[in-house]
Amino acid sequence: MALVTSSTAVAAITPVLISGPSPYAACSQFDNSLTGRTYPNAEVEPQVAVHGSNAIAMWHQDRKSNGGAHGIGVGFSTDGGASWTETTIALDACSPNTQPALSNMFRASDPWVSFGPDGIAYASALSFNISVPNNANAVVAARSTDGGATWDHIQAVPGGIFPTADMSTDKNSTTADPTKNKNGQPRRQPARAGVHRPRLLLQDHRRRQELEPGADHHQHRKPAADDRQHRRRRSAQRRALRLHRPDPAAQHAVPGDTQQRTARVRQIDRRRRQLDAAAAHRSVQQPGRHRPQHG
Repeated sequence: MALVTSSTAVAAITPVLISGPSPYAACSQFDNSLTGRTYPNAEVEPQVAVHGSNAIAMWHQDRKSNGGAHGIGVGFSTDGGASWTETTIALDACSPNTQPALSNMFRASDPWVSFGPDGIAYASALSFNISVPNNANAVVAARSTDGGATWDHIQAVPGGIFPTADMSTDKNSTTADPTKNKNGQPRRQPARAGVHRPRLLLQDHRRRQELEPGADHHQHRKPAADDRQHRRRRSAQRRALRLHRPDPAAQHAVPGDTQQRTARVRQIDRRRRQLDAAAAHRSVQQPGRHRPQHG
């Protein structure tokens, strides 16, 4: 198989051969007992992932006429695709050092590889049989920390519903998390100097500012004594309004005064709403009133 690479223009594209004779040729000994026809050295359905100057390509190696191949071919490059090295990944009985859970499967298909932000590569492919010797099938996942040269953490994920049904797994794909580093922690964006992000919390029906660690401690909250004094003054205003508000039941005590009393009640209600709105406005603006003045 050959790939084309170019860093300038289409006219400068030069094909680069990345594969040679099949590394799974010895697996042809099983072909007579399996269904379908095998095409040695046939390489189809390539997939490529790139991270900086590293690149990994995967493909079907020795394709079979009725599905799958002897194994998955792997090529990797560390110089931006200028040169490639071919290797294998142990996914089925055709690969050396295949784990027991996969050693009874004779076909592989649908490779997919993806790089994480730390350069670790994650791959998946199908391992399965068609009728002979059974219909076992699984999606297999693997990891490479050296740019595709070797693969570890190879894990078989059997078909969830029909693990022994013909072709019950198909069209897998793998995408590495673009926000995680090799320690499994989210990548942090560098903080900009001089920018603080205070959290505003709603407490006692007022907005207060809670400073994060490392923030500018020249920004202070309102002193507790002033805060209590403000609440006492507001409560006193409300009590005064309640004391001076006429009892609605007494509006009919004096004939002819109903309209005057009703107008007075409405006037007091309007004044009460005005005071509430003014108090709410002061509480929202409270943090700004205590900022230090810099010369």
